[in-house]
Amino acid sequence: MDKFNESKKIFAESVGILRKNKKILFFPILSVASSVVFFIFFIVLVFLFRLKKLDFMTSGAVSFFLLHLSLGFIWAFFQAGIVASVDASIRGITALFRDCLSRAFRNILKIFLWTLLSSIVVFVFSIVLQHSSLAVKIGIYPASVLWGLATAFIIPVLILENNSLWGSLKKSALSFRRVWVETFFVSIAAGIPFMFFIALEGALFFAFFRLNLGLLPLVFLGVFLAVLLFFAAIVFASLVAILRTVLYMHANALRQAEANPAAE
Repeated sequence: MDKFNESKKIFAESVGILRKNKKILFFPILSVASSVVFFIFFIVLVFLFRLKKLDFMTSGAVSFFLLHLSLGFIWAFFQAGIVASVDASIRGITALFRDCLSRAFRNILKIFLWTLLSSIVVFVFSIVLQHSSLAVKIGIYPASVLWGLATAFIIPVLILENNSLWGSLKKSALSFRRVWVETFFVSIAAGIPFMFFIALEGALFFAFFRLNLGLLPLVFLGVFLAVLLFFAAIVFASLVAILRTVLYMHANALRQAEANPAAE
């Protein structure tokens, strides 16, 4: 019951931060916009390399790795901005949008090194899945899940702590072990409304499709629903990033309480 109550407090606090600090929504918007621009640039670059017959630079493996590295870095950088914004909100500091971006820039090397390591791990997993026996593939799936769980709090650790990359990975894993129950509850609390919204949009589109009102109204409805879904996804992504930061801070508080039981 204590874990459940703590989860409710964490979720309520995170929603409150998003309500009071709506500039957080700009981070995932910029992340999506930057990713789209880079993806177009990457496609053009690959096309130019093919014209120059630089086959190595256009091979599937190299392209996959570079694309994953670049898009992963963009995502991690703007996630770092959200972490900085949440940290400022919790500490009662009025931080401008550029202040949060500046803090992300100050940690850009750590963010890049983490993205590089993550891309290498994902690349290795994908290669093993493509060229291994069924038994090995079965073992890779749990390993990839464990990797995802162990690194769930890596961005908050990189921004809020002065640790090496290895130390950050270790602290992220230990933090998840402390708050995995709370993480489970708040993930459900955040995920169910978003999934319900997607289902509602799908049902609405299907209902209009059944009415046979013609192609043009259906296209307008589809565009309208797509825009709504985009903004819902932005809110969801922002809330998830806030939740991860607050959960990590909660894990830190638990660690300090364990280290100093007399202070409770």
